[in-house]
Amino acid sequence: MKNNGKNLEQLIRLVEEVYQSNPETKIYSNYKIENTAGNKREIDLFITSFINNFEISIAVECKEYKNKVSVDKIEAFKTKCDRIPAINKKIFVSENGFQKDAIDCAKTFGIELYTFSYLKDNVRKILLPIQQIKPVFKGFEVLLVTCEENPYLEDISISSIQEYFSIYDKEIFSLYRLVETAAKQNWSDISGMAFYHWMKNKTAHHKIHFFIKPQGIYFQHKQEKIFVIEIECNAIIDFEFIDVPSKEMEYKNFSDNTTKANILNLDLGENLSSKIVVDNKNHLHFFDTSNEKQVKKLDILYSYDPKTDTFTNYNQNNKD
Repeated sequence: MKNNGKNLEQLIRLVEEVYQSNPETKIYSNYKIENTAGNKREIDLFITSFINNFEISIAVECKEYKNKVSVDKIEAFKTKCDRIPAINKKIFVSENGFQKDAIDCAKTFGIELYTFSYLKDNVRKILLPIQQIKPVFKGFEVLLVTCEENPYLEDISISSIQEYFSIYDKEIFSLYRLVETAAKQNWSDISGMAFYHWMKNKTAHHKIHFFIKPQGIYFQHKQEKIFVIEIECNAIIDFEFIDVPSKEMEYKNFSDNTTKANILNLDLGENLSSKIVVDNKNHLHFFDTSNEKQVKKLDILYSYDPKTDTFTNYNQNNKD
């Protein structure tokens, strides 16, 4: 008949955090509070804040029943709240609506009703198409190896050199491994540049040009050590685009049918999940929900304008 309600509680908490404008507002999950008899009762979501130095407390009950919520659940919630004097406002959220008697009962008791349900087949499609971008490393190209001056260089084909040495240890490198080792230290910059190129021209295949200045690396020719000064390379990175399975939910006030928020649930695979909350101003709020116990809000750091080929610091310029 029902789930444990934890998923619905998490979704509603995300929405409430999105709307949290007062720094004094606190949102608690599964909050235990004493009633008039001194017994602790659990509230699914408990929100406290201050208005003009008056403390306001809101109790939110969440039910993930397969059927509509019945009147006895409304009555039980009302009875529980009546014995907790701190509660000023009562909200009941159902995934699948309410029976008629439950609606009438909630009106009588001043309980606000909300629904939080899946939109069938995502009929409204209010959000942008979501794709997961996966960078795929294809390898390196060595374009040019610059060495210190040596009279033998004209006679040497660098591509034929199989072994490079370090003055710091006895390790032997191939040219490819030299490039690979150096690139690892700067991989975030290289992959970031590939992503920038994708944002700029939307092509999937990228060659990221970079230089390596190895320290103490040489090869031997006729008993002489010839030191490498610089290696010019390309890192080849392709982007794959994977459609992300998603389900859209709508959080509505049951009485006036107004939408408080929409949520897009994204399944990213490999036990990764994310949720996008769209508030009533159509602003997007991103959350990493892979770990139920440690949901993290994700910040949009930059936006890119292809018309001007510029990045904008999102946090500084889009605070509204």
